[in-house]
This record gives sequence, C-alpha cells and structure tokens, in this order.
Amino acid sequence: MLAVYLGMVVYFERGYIAVLWPAGGLFLGVLAISQLRAWPVIILMVTLSQFGLIMYLFDTDAWSQAYLAVNNCLEAVLGAIFLRYLCGGIPNLGKLSHVLIFISAGALIGTFVTAMNGAWWISNQEQIKFWVVLQTW
Repeated sequence: MLAVYLGMVVYFERGYIAVLWPAGGLFLGVLAISQLRAWPVIILMVTLSQFGLIMYLFDTDAWSQAYLAVNNCLEAVLGAIFLRYLCGGIPNLGKLSHVLIFISAGALIGTFVTAMNGAWWISNQEQIKFWVVLQTW
C-alpha cells in the first residue's frame, strides 16, 4: 500500500494519471518470481488494496476507480505473463537475455496495453479527446 500511496502523491489530472507508479513495478516483480497457483490471491489482494487506497485519497465515483485499479493490476499481470512465457519460467536477471525480455515484454507491453485502455476510459468518462489523455498518460 505504501507503493500505491507513493504513486498517488505525484499525479496529473485529478488523480487519474500518476507520474510514477511504483506499485506496478513491485507487483510485476512479485508475480514474476511467485508460483502461478498463488497469482489469484496476490492479484485480488493488490487490486482491492489499490481500489481502497484510491477511494480513500480521492473523492470520485467507485466504478471509475475500480476500473482504473483493475487496469493498473492488468499491467503487471500482462507483463508477468509475457515475461515468464518468453523466459521459459521464472526469469533469471543474471542473464542478459532475461533482462532484455524484462525491459521489453515485462515493462513495455503491459504498459502499452493498459495505457491505451486507461486513456480510452478516462476520455469517455471526462469527455476529453483520447489523444490528449494518452499523451498525458
């Protein structure tokens, strides 16, 4: 929860877009090294904690915050899935190939998909042009 709070301290656009989201990186790392059977519990705990803290910090509607909390978790889940698939299991960051896979698949693919998804949601909720929101994201 501290990582979520740190991300919410520095944000743009009324709490929707954070400059830095340390919770996503931490969550990606936890998923990358944990057993697959533990993922559902970890994902549920992280999603609920993000939703609860976001609802506590910002006075916005619950549906938007739930959507954004799920979207934030989806980023790490997609990154971890691609990372583990391309590394053939739990990554070994002592190998250069696994580090490059971590940067490309783990960090970029999940971030791209959820940035598009989040920008679409915010642009529809706030009646702002999609490209303006995406550039800010």
